[in-house]
Amino acid sequence: METDRNETASRAALRRLLLACGVLSSLLYVATDVAAAMRWDGYSYAAQFISELMSVEAPTRPFVVRLFFAYGVLVTAFGVGVVMSAGANRRLRIAGGLIVGYATVGYIGLLFFPMHLRGALPALTATDVVHMILAGVILVLTFAFVDLGARATGAPFRRYSIGTIVVLLISAVLIAREAPRLGARMPTPWLGIEERVTAYASVLWLLALAVALFRRGPARAYLLRWRRA
Repeated sequence: METDRNETASRAALRRLLLACGVLSSLLYVATDVAAAMRWDGYSYAAQFISELMSVEAPTRPFVVRLFFAYGVLVTAFGVGVVMSAGANRRLRIAGGLIVGYATVGYIGLLFFPMHLRGALPALTATDVVHMILAGVILVLTFAFVDLGARATGAPFRRYSIGTIVVLLISAVLIAREAPRLGARMPTPWLGIEERVTAYASVLWLLALAVALFRRGPARAYLLRWRRA
């Protein structure tokens, strides 16, 4: 009996540690983006992609790669914590797996398919195309885990998740409208802001999920409430 209690306590402590990684990862992402933009004279926070901070030609690439790699490690740990918190909640368990997948796709783009800085080459390369495809995959995974995790802790979090999805949809449409200007190498004065709305809404949702799961614990009562919703 004492051994069982110790194992339960150890598992609970590990779960809380992994969920805390969700909070740390979101803070690290925003801090890295802001700090890298400040380190690069001439970089436009409003007009340029976050990915350009880690592009092949960017002076900030070594700085960003190290910190975004750490971000991926923290998000992966958080995804495992979400799975541990799910209990019999199948949707939340799948959401945790998708969060791990989101981090994995991010690793691939970061390490193996960095984009080139806009204007550095006369045309898009295969690496640029794959990077954009991976960015699309990340967005699809984000929609999926937000939708699946929406009912994690009751109606308030579900409403917040719906709001997040609306923000993601609006910002995705705005970014898509900029595609012709990008292709024509025309100025995109608000593209950086539009992309950051998408990115920050995503990481803020992860932070909110971490806090919600940390506060509620692994109580089974929430499963019954989720099934009735």
